Amino acid sequence: MSLDYRLDKYYDEADTDLNEEFVSQLTSLDRYKELSKIASGGMKTIFKGFDEKSQRYIAYATLNDDASTEYKEAFIKEARLTAKLSHPNIIHVYNMGLNENQAPFFTMELKTGNSLKEIIQKLQKGNQDYTEKYNLRVLLGIFQKVCDAIDYAHSLKVLHLDIKPDNIQVGNYGEVIVCDWGLSKIYDQQIDTTDINQQLLNPESLNTATLHGHIKGSPGFMAPEQIEANLKKTPATDIFSLGCLLYSILSYQAPFISNTVKETLELTCKGDFKPLVNIPYSLNAVVKKAMEVDIENRYNSVSSLKSEIENFITGYATEAEGASSLKLLQLFINRNKALSLISCVSLLIIIFGTTTFISNIQTEKNRAEENLALLKSQKEETNKAQHEVYKADIHRINNFFHERGTQTRPLASHKKIIRNLIDLTKDYPQYTEAKSSLGYHYFIAQEYQKSYSYLKKHPGYYAYMLPHLEKYKETKKDRELLSPEAFTKLLSEIKPYKVLHLKKLIFYSEVTKNKEDLIPAIKHLFQRINPQWNPKNFNYHADSRRINIYGMNFKHLSKPYKTSPLQALSIKSLSIKNTEVEDISSLTNIPIRALDISNTNIPFHNLRNNLPKALLRITTEKDQFKKWQIEKLPAIIEFIESD
Repeated sequence: MSLDYRLDKYYDEADTDLNEEFVSQLTSLDRYKELSKIASGGMKTIFKGFDEKSQRYIAYATLNDDASTEYKEAFIKEARLTAKLSHPNIIHVYNMGLNENQAPFFTMELKTGNSLKEIIQKLQKGNQDYTEKYNLRVLLGIFQKVCDAIDYAHSLKVLHLDIKPDNIQVGNYGEVIVCDWGLSKIYDQQIDTTDINQQLLNPESLNTATLHGHIKGSPGFMAPEQIEANLKKTPATDIFSLGCLLYSILSYQAPFISNTVKETLELTCKGDFKPLVNIPYSLNAVVKKAMEVDIENRYNSVSSLKSEIENFITGYATEAEGASSLKLLQLFINRNKALSLISCVSLLIIIFGTTTFISNIQTEKNRAEENLALLKSQKEETNKAQHEVYKADIHRINNFFHERGTQTRPLASHKKIIRNLIDLTKDYPQYTEAKSSLGYHYFIAQEYQKSYSYLKKHPGYYAYMLPHLEKYKETKKDRELLSPEAFTKLLSEIKPYKVLHLKKLIFYSEVTKNKEDLIPAIKHLFQRINPQWNPKNFNYHADSRRINIYGMNFKHLSKPYKTSPLQALSIKSLSIKNTEVEDISSLTNIPIRALDISNTNIPFHNLRNNLPKALLRITTEKDQFKKWQIEKLPAIIEFIESD
């Protein structure tokens, strides 16, 4: 027998072809007795058996007789990969080899108890024994153990890719085991296992549906990126499935349910799942964040997701819910009920004693009135301090978009800002600054009708926007965008040059489908920064993502703010040759790979301290920098002297 073990290099580099001696060592004819079939599906069959050598019952998995050589490789891959995952919450593989028919097999611990799917089905039917045994806290504890197993696998660069209730075994004494690693893969390696992994799918585990083609996973629990074979699978893929698992634990049903597999996959790609009802808001927020269609908006690790569950269990706010100050206070009281009760009782005693003292001792009337006046003064001071804290929150929120949101993920940052401001209007209805700021941020997002509705009543610092809103609010709906020409005209009408221009430009860059729509606005803003410069000296090549800026009157890439209009474009190459630029600090966070600074006045210390992080090549004039200066720059950067 000869097997091609091309996949072995990912699991055991020491293995080679199965020669006759090795086959004889693996073959086991008499060790496993009393084999009785447990389950069959996909490419393998599982038996319950007795291991004569270890004197214990085990699960014995073997390949079906009609499996090809490729499927033998995949079968062995599953056994070896699972065996290498040594964790209390991952099923243990004891042995592997070839049986008397020369078919590969592996043995593993015999699972006891129920699958999580069976538990959920019992809970859905209202089984009293299961309802008493598996309350919310116990179910969340099971979920945390699953997170531990997947987090451990991710630490070894292994993805599970088939997380669902069927594959979670819960023992009679609280043991939690993650099973069925048949679809798992090592990420950051290019392994083409499309056809092989397809046969690892168990038809009984696909929610009564069968997948065809290149899709690997279980409808209702797989991430959107698993539906397209050419999309990269990352730990975020398993995090989405964990979100689906948490949804099932909370609602007793799968998040995406339809009559056909196709419709289920379409719902998954849209993130269209039925909202949870009668579930704590904090847990609902965790589920939504874990099941975001946009990978960037999900949790960045399994440990972060697990920490959110720990926060909920211990009475702290989850990050996903963005708890208001009032909610944080409520949670603090819940965690410290005894202390809060003592404080309330003490306060009542003080009030009662003070009232009795005032009513029974008339001679202290004047003193009591003085105390009352002092109390009012303190209350005013408290209200003033509260207002200062509130204004500080407004300032922090307004600055967040400029300081962080314009650098990365402006859309997500804008949504977070809007949520925080709306919470502030609820927590502090007596103040108006948050409503003014809502109008400001809706203006940035080109939602001019919403912006007008806030700023007309509460203009605050943003009264200068009202004439522009009156002009543009009827030109389009809030969900639409201005044309590039109209957008540029609006920027030109807002005077003087403000950070608002950059915020609107960068937000526009995130929502427009065509990056060339940004060019008129970018040219305009550069002319605002460099009044004597001719915007015709700006060339953008979309195919190569290259920009050429020239002209001796071009002096500033950003002024007076740290952010450059170039931040709105994802460019690979920039030439500012023959300009008067002296400062490139605004290019640091732009992923430029090639930079031409020939015949500019950029000093060496400015170049060295502000190199774009992705820079690979710099073009300069001959002798523009000294040799010793060039040697101080990272060796990865190539220096080229222009002709």
